[in-house]
Amino acid sequence: MKTLLLTLSVGLAGLGLSWLNPRTPAAEAVRTETAKLAPGAAWVPVNATERKLDPNTVVVTAPSGWEYVAITEAGQTITGITSVKISCTCTSGSGCSPSSGWGQKGCVMSDGCSACSGTVSFKAPGAGGEFQTMRQGGFVQRGSKPRFANRNDLQNLAAVADWMLQIDGISAQVSQFLAQAPAGGMQVQTPVVIAGRIGIVSMPKSFVEAQGGLILSAAASCSCTSGSCTLKKSSGVTYCEGNCSGTCTLDTGIKAANGESLTVLSSNF
Repeated sequence: MKTLLLTLSVGLAGLGLSWLNPRTPAAEAVRTETAKLAPGAAWVPVNATERKLDPNTVVVTAPSGWEYVAITEAGQTITGITSVKISCTCTSGSGCSPSSGWGQKGCVMSDGCSACSGTVSFKAPGAGGEFQTMRQGGFVQRGSKPRFANRNDLQNLAAVADWMLQIDGISAQVSQFLAQAPAGGMQVQTPVVIAGRIGIVSMPKSFVEAQGGLILSAAASCSCTSGSCTLKKSSGVTYCEGNCSGTCTLDTGIKAANGESLTVLSSNF
């Protein structure tokens, strides 16, 4: 089998799934490989489950407290989606199937396949008919309020994406969270969990420390394995955006127990 993991295309990128504990040695090995070979890979929360329909198709279901939000090709926002269908197709030869590792989901080609593509599709809640593809989307905790992130969050969650801040209520929740801090004082960057994803905000140092929040030792940065992604700020939240056809990560500079800097997978899906 060729060790090539292709992303599933949903307009611009694909859907990811973390069936592996992202800190196990096996998962770290997959993480290293997919970072090189899976352009545009994306993420869904730990404990998501799958149901195999056939060798080329799986249905991914969100864990409790999560939902999938889809932005349709027409620009309509569909919320409350619990499952999405992932389909892989070999367009030259045969042998293309879903595979996953460290929060990424793509299509693995066998030796008999030289070109592989995939799609992610959904059904709107309560609606019948066929599955439909989307422009953008992803798994979020839309009903959860913003909070200061801890190291475990940085190891297991993905970064905020641009489309998330367009969803009704999320930007308002961020504004309310930022408004609780007193004015003035030395400002620092701190990671927060917003709708189940990681974003960077600026708040007074004394307030962050009093709340037990983490403080970045240096400015956040973005890196891409193929292409480019850079910092963007919207609604008071800093995250990564750009034309990255590889894996884009947000570097927090915060150290894990082993001394490594914690990076967060950044994705539009």
